[in-house]
Amino acid sequence: MLLPGRHGAVDSYRYGFQGQEKDDEIKGDGNSINYKYRMHDSRLGRFFAIDPLASDYSWNSSYAFSENRVIDGVELEGLEWILKIYSPSLSSRFASAYTANDLYQMRVITQYARTTSF
Repeated sequence: MLLPGRHGAVDSYRYGFQGQEKDDEIKGDGNSINYKYRMHDSRLGRFFAIDPLASDYSWNSSYAFSENRVIDGVELEGLEWILKIYSPSLSSRFASAYTANDLYQMRVITQYARTTSF
């Protein structure tokens, strides 16, 4: 919840968390973020619509954001979690993992970074 007169905001900037478009008309200033497939309530940290892919991920909550892994991943359109790793010393951009082979490559990079002095 934002305190009146106690927060900084740029009214002309319409994007919020993870570059998603804010929708201030639904739940007030900064409380609702529009993903492509569902809306996110930033106060609760949850979507207020069931994940369209919920039947494919029965082990996970159908309202969870980023499969409850917000530290190392993102959810770009309100569907699936995508692993993101950023290391300025190894790469100038984010690396994305979509397959098991991508995850293996990221583990190799992470292990290399842990054992190498830069």
